[in-house]
Amino acid sequence: LHALHWFQRVAKGILWYTAMAASARTFVLGSGVVPFVRPAGGDPESAHSPEHSYARTGAAAAAAALADAHVPFGAVDAAVCSYCYAGPTAGQAALAGVGLGGIPVFNTNNNCSSGSSALYLARELLRGGRHQCVLVLGFEQMERGLSEPFPDKPSPTAVQGESMRRLGIDAPPLPRQNQFTSDILRVFAEAANEYVRAHPDTDHGVFAEIAHKNRTHGAANLEYAMLGRRPVPSVAEIRSKHMLVPPITAYMSAP
Repeated sequence: LHALHWFQRVAKGILWYTAMAASARTFVLGSGVVPFVRPAGGDPESAHSPEHSYARTGAAAAAAALADAHVPFGAVDAAVCSYCYAGPTAGQAALAGVGLGGIPVFNTNNNCSSGSSALYLARELLRGGRHQCVLVLGFEQMERGLSEPFPDKPSPTAVQGESMRRLGIDAPPLPRQNQFTSDILRVFAEAANEYVRAHPDTDHGVFAEIAHKNRTHGAANLEYAMLGRRPVPSVAEIRSKHMLVPPITAYMSAP
């Protein structure tokens, strides 16, 4: 899966195949996805029910990918799973739901790059010649906002936070946001500001245009994406939404 781990619950599976080793081309044979469920909105009991657990949604996406590819379970000889908000062997737990076992299973957790990391690793497994069919599975089960699973241990993003504070960037939590979510928003906001400083001809409105493009794509995915269930805001509306951290407005952030 190319991990779709925005601030909701989702799972997607992708099946890759190669017929030869090293220099061989790799092919995507099939894919499957299950709908998003917002854990903090709508019916809380529905959002947190067992059928929406990462293990259930992950298994459903994996089964859908295998069915789409017309590949039996026994043909898969390795799997790569991508997620952030689950324990160390959550990938194995999700794959057990479709009967996959006895194969190497690798779990990637690299925050927003977890999905691309999983795809990269799967392709390398194929190109190395030891595997011919690899299942890539991504899933996420989050709470409202961002959080760190081990608050009693050093934060892996502490270096970014400390760097911002040395630069004099405000540190207090943003309204209605915890400290971790606030720091992550500031990281992306400062990256945007740094880009504008490096490219003076760039207008901050380009970030609203990017958000509009993303939301337009989401609205076209009526069956699965939450954004498909509400009107797409215009570029002007995205720019005028309340500011979180300049230049990021609320509509440039999570759905």
